[in-house]
Amino acid sequence: MPRLPPVLLGPLIGAHVRVVHSSDPHLLGLEGRIVFETRTTFDVLTREGVKRVLKRACVFELELRGRRILIDGRLLENRLRRLKKLGRKRR
Repeated sequence: MPRLPPVLLGPLIGAHVRVVHSSDPHLLGLEGRIVFETRTTFDVLTREGVKRVLKRACVFELELRGRRILIDGRLLENRLRRLKKLGRKRR
């Protein structure tokens, strides 16, 4: 499994996210703030409310600490489990 960039080892809650590619056409272009994260999903707060997005099905553009990162959601799956193995706290 490829290593995550160091900026993705911290918390993603509160980060601005936009779906730039998805196998589900309804998710394409969805954007908002990440309000909750599980192993396989993000809950994104949009203008229409909270939407649950599968990480595996999307390519995301994340804005973290002033940087924009384009990343395949499959690399973000199980991110929390990998961080736990590294001994990093989620918060």
